[in-house]
Amino acid sequence: MKRISLLRHADAADRNPDVSDIDRPLTARGRNDAVLMGAYLAERGDLPDLALCSPSARTRETLDCVCSRLSEPPRRVFRDDIYNAAGPQQLLAAIQALPDDCEHVLLVGHNPSMHQFALALAAVSDDSALGELAKKFSKGALAQFNVEIDDWRQCNLASGRLVDFKRPKELRA
Repeated sequence: MKRISLLRHADAADRNPDVSDIDRPLTARGRNDAVLMGAYLAERGDLPDLALCSPSARTRETLDCVCSRLSEPPRRVFRDDIYNAAGPQQLLAAIQALPDDCEHVLLVGHNPSMHQFALALAAVSDDSALGELAKKFSKGALAQFNVEIDDWRQCNLASGRLVDFKRPKELRA
């Protein structure tokens, strides 16, 4: 069995004509939310082996903040196709290219492709979690899937079991 964790970047600065989209940083709230999500993963002992990440500033910062709370941060791979993903097929291709010694991947990216991929990947889930995910994949949210495969090339859409969906607002208390 393999695990796929999809993390949408945390809250980022508003678009600004003086800053290119790829260079938009996180807000203070975004940084705090990403640290909370890292703590959540650490508390559960749910550590990814590898992180696939868009090269944008906001996804890199999100990953940095998450990793700051992990005892063993994952190896990081930055891929332009995650930043430019037009839909689920491009993200699936990135997953299918993973080395088989990776058991748990953390994919850090952007909407709408992350939301589309999460919904397309979900074959089975807790109905309430899927219902919440279907409504909105919030900034900084984490959707985790178990996939009954031994080889990443076997991964397909509608092959994952949604086992957890957590939004930052649920961790703020």
